[in-house]
Amino acid sequence: MTANQLIVKMCLDRWNALIKNGDNLLQSITDEQLNKEIAVGKNRGIYVLGHLIVVHDAMLPLMDLGVKEYENLNEIFLKSSDKTFEKIPSAQELRVIWKNQSEFLVQKFNNLPTDEWFEKHTAVYQKIL
Repeated sequence: MTANQLIVKMCLDRWNALIKNGDNLLQSITDEQLNKEIAVGKNRGIYVLGHLIVVHDAMLPLMDLGVKEYENLNEIFLKSSDKTFEKIPSAQELRVIWKNQSEFLVQKFNNLPTDEWFEKHTAVYQKIL
């Protein structure tokens, strides 16, 4: 295994472990718990979940792996603070999106050749002289 392959493997192993931890947490709490504030006066769990979905979604075009699937959630979970919108997707809807999105990202990441992990992503640009 080359050094680059080892680096990619370590990063993917960590990513997968963190996603699994997120999955385990989501399975261990109820929708009611997810709708409560994490701490008094702080964001609700459902908002944090929505925010993670939107940020993960943004990785697709950033890494040139595809287009955003859930851009409709940006206004609610990225551009606005929690409790700004009266109607948001339900905890159940967000759980399904989280699961589908995580599986999609794992597939994309696993199919990305090692060398492509070390290329510029789309947020990097060249200065034209």
